[in-house]
Amino acid sequence: MAVQDLSGWPDGEVTATVTGSNQHGIAAEAVTETANLSAAKPTVSSVTLNPVTPSNGDSVQVTIRFNENVSNVSGTLGQPIDFSSVTAPTNEWVGTISSLNVGVESKKDLIVSAGYKDTSGNFGDEYTEQVNVTPVIVLNTISDDYIVGSSDSNSLLITGVSTGFSNGDRLKVKAQSINEITEVFNQTVQIQSDGTWSTTAEDISGWNNSDITITLDGRNSSSVDATTISKTIPLDNSIAFVYRDDWLIRKAA
Repeated sequence: MAVQDLSGWPDGEVTATVTGSNQHGIAAEAVTETANLSAAKPTVSSVTLNPVTPSNGDSVQVTIRFNENVSNVSGTLGQPIDFSSVTAPTNEWVGTISSLNVGVESKKDLIVSAGYKDTSGNFGDEYTEQVNVTPVIVLNTISDDYIVGSSDSNSLLITGVSTGFSNGDRLKVKAQSINEITEVFNQTVQIQSDGTWSTTAEDISGWNNSDITITLDGRNSSSVDATTISKTIPLDNSIAFVYRDDWLIRKAA
């Protein structure tokens, strides 16, 4: 009997019956056997993350559910997922990443590698989905010491770094005097390829001395909002700073 291809058959019981007769036309007793056909590949049913939209440095729990019990599962979320606590075979694999690395990106690829297999020995295909991440804004020190004086109030720069934003995503930067609410500037800045961002220089030397509130907001290209950053710093145009390196040079001379 030639080899038969049953790959297109649905899973279930298959009954094989063998009949025959010898050269004298005498029939043999028919033999019947029943076997279970299981040729369908296992598949990923769902993936859940905790937290749902992680940010840089988060500890992340990844739960992958399959349509049947499987073994030999491995996966990545930009870095390997640790499934060492799972007892196989099982249809639910819970793994962890102790500290997620999120760079200049608003999504990360979650990949379940091909090669997981069910209890019948059928191997599953690679599974991929994109996971949104939560952006984080970091504000650099303003004016070297968080005090704006006459030496830098005519060219104030606000800078920082970010994770979870894609290159070209935008932040809104607002600086406003607490005592004079009409003294305000707004800028929209763009995230650079290395995650840095910067306003253009603003001249606030004409503002009255007062505390200034710096506010930063942003939403990445996955429509996930960053936590608003707010920092209050003093503006005192009566202060003129002499930076230490310059002072040492002058003293040596």
